[in-house]
Amino acid sequence: MMLLRHGARAREAAMRASSTARKMSLIGLLPAEGPRRSLVTSTSSPQRPVYVASHGVVPVTRNAGAKIADMGKQAIDDALKASVLNKESITAMYVGNMLSGILSNQQHVSPLIATAAGLNGIETSTIEACCGSGGAALRWGYMAIASGMHENVLVLGVEQMTHCDRDSVTKGLATASHWEKEGAVGETFVSLNGKLMSMYMKKYGIGRERFAPFSLIAHKN
Repeated sequence: MMLLRHGARAREAAMRASSTARKMSLIGLLPAEGPRRSLVTSTSSPQRPVYVASHGVVPVTRNAGAKIADMGKQAIDDALKASVLNKESITAMYVGNMLSGILSNQQHVSPLIATAAGLNGIETSTIEACCGSGGAALRWGYMAIASGMHENVLVLGVEQMTHCDRDSVTKGLATASHWEKEGAVGETFVSLNGKLMSMYMKKYGIGRERFAPFSLIAHKN
C-alpha cells in the first residue's frame, strides 16, 4: 500500500515520516537523480511531481479467514500512521486486484476497502491487469496526481487465495492466459511458466542451478 502526494513540501513530509524516504521524479516514480526513461507518452501538457509519502504492508500468510477489506484497512492504517497526512486529505484510492471476482464472488472491492478504512465519499476504482494489477494501480495513482486531478491518493494491491481449494485457484490464475488457446485446453500458469522457463534455459544455455536463488528468496519471504 502506498500513499502518493503532490506539493512542494511533499518531500520534506516524507523525510520526516521516514529517514529512508527518497525524492521521486515525476517520470515513472524513478529516482530524480541519474539516467531515466520516461513512461509518459505525451508531453503536450505539463506534468506535476509525484512523491511516495508513506507505505504500509500486511504479512503474507495462510489465513483462510482473512477478509480483503480488513487486510486493506490494516495496510492503510499503517501507512497513514507513518505519514503526516490524515484521512481527510485523501480524495481517491486505486486498488489492484485480479481474483476477488472469481474466487470470492466480489467484484469492485475498492469501495468495500474504503468503507472499512473509514474513507467514505472518496473516488475509488479497482484495477485489473492480471499479475500486474498492483503496478497498474500505482500507475493510475501516479497519473491522478501528475495530471492535477488529485493532491493525495492511496494505492493498494491485495489478493486472497487461501480460502479456496487448489483447483479453483489454479483455474482462476489460468484466466490470465489466452483462455481459448491455453486455459481452455488444460494449460495452467504453472505449466505455462514451466514451458517459458524451459525455452529460456534452452535458448541461453542456462542450467537450473542458476535459478536456485529465486526459490530461496520466495520461501524466505
